[in-house]
Amino acid sequence: MVILTDGEELNLDGARAFWGGHPLRDRIGAVVNLEARGGGGRAMMFETGRGNAGTIALFARAGARATGGVSSNSLAVFVYEAMPNGTDFTIPKDRGVQGVNLAFIGRPEQYHAPVSTPDALDQGSVQHIGSQALETADTLLRAPALPTATANLVYADLFGRIIVGHKPVAGWALLGLAFLGLGVAVWRARSHAGLTFADAGRGAVDGLWFLSTGLVLTQLVRVLAGPLSGRADSADAYYTLLARLPWMEAGAALTVLAVALTLFGGRTRLDRRIVAGAIAVAAVAAVILGGVSVIVIGAAVIAVGLSLFPGLAARSTWGSWAGLIGLILILGTAAQALAPEAAFLFVWTGLLAALAAALAAVLDPGLTQPRSLAPTAVAAVLGAGWIMAQAHTVFLGIGMDLPGVLVLLGMLVLMLVRPLSPEQGLSRPLLIAAAAALILGAGFSVAAQVMEPMVAARTA
Repeated sequence: MVILTDGEELNLDGARAFWGGHPLRDRIGAVVNLEARGGGGRAMMFETGRGNAGTIALFARAGARATGGVSSNSLAVFVYEAMPNGTDFTIPKDRGVQGVNLAFIGRPEQYHAPVSTPDALDQGSVQHIGSQALETADTLLRAPALPTATANLVYADLFGRIIVGHKPVAGWALLGLAFLGLGVAVWRARSHAGLTFADAGRGAVDGLWFLSTGLVLTQLVRVLAGPLSGRADSADAYYTLLARLPWMEAGAALTVLAVALTLFGGRTRLDRRIVAGAIAVAAVAAVILGGVSVIVIGAAVIAVGLSLFPGLAARSTWGSWAGLIGLILILGTAAQALAPEAAFLFVWTGLLAALAAALAAVLDPGLTQPRSLAPTAVAAVLGAGWIMAQAHTVFLGIGMDLPGVLVLLGMLVLMLVRPLSPEQGLSRPLLIAAAAALILGAGFSVAAQVMEPMVAARTA
């Protein structure tokens, strides 16, 4: 059965009209819903029925045959479930019907805009969403029984090719394995490379500095591109902000790069008062332009405090690396306890980094020989590539109001590449590059207002 609905953004009116009392509604056992918020990009499956283990198993089989592969993860499902938004699929989902919701959200400037025409629509995106819908419908038709509500699955796609997943409780076993790997790495590094627990602790502090400083600076760079969506004074203003999303993403990504380069170059090589003062000024500017944010203010307090105490910075590669892995695993433990569907980002990447660290520590604790750096580099390439593939879609989805999400993802990349950081002899060039990246990022955000000017609100 094919159902075409209208009036979704008014109050899901079309879906309510059908599911509210149409005689055919009770004959539907599964739904494949199609959405779009823009005119291109990869189609992602971002919403399922509750208790989706059976649905995901079926979708994984279908997606493997789809043209262009499959994009989906349990974090997207978890986040959308927690958001106040609704889609046409929300109505049957609330009735206990299983199914999937697919959408592409690239080319956001075409959303509810005059330029949104069939000729402007990315035909590849249409093929991608259509292929996933067709394969999913075909798999549902051929299944011995339609999926029913059981438990939610923790899952994600790997480079758009296959979906892997596990039960939520299995996350604890993966965390245990990760902590074991980190323990082996620390033991070997303490015995053969002079690592101390104090320096590993300082490495975790470096991670906190990266996270808190990045949250402040990305918020400032973001609001240079215009107000947060909650402060947009009309629907037209919101659509203009959507059109600025690519500029915002570039600005935020460059800002995260700037903070990482500062850490690589040695954040303590800069005058602590200048660094702390700059972060404080950035926080004040972000609050003035973007409104009061408890997260930004709290991050600023932490970042300023850590900047004023340079002795808290890690003094060795092993200290920085082990501390970062430990911090990520602690965050993963908290996420596993509170929201296991979202914890995989920390758990999987933390496990990869911990195993790479253990292998490197066994092969060459000094981290100077190819036999230890090669597996570390492989883990960094695979892990960082996977994270960055997720980052683009994540920013398109929530980055307009939560640009700091790139900082969190950036910290995962930082954890993987930290042992490959340049020698201290490159400190000055790295710090100069950090300043250039930050200036360029701010420039992209300011340019967004020029390239996509705000239009006057339309009147009736």
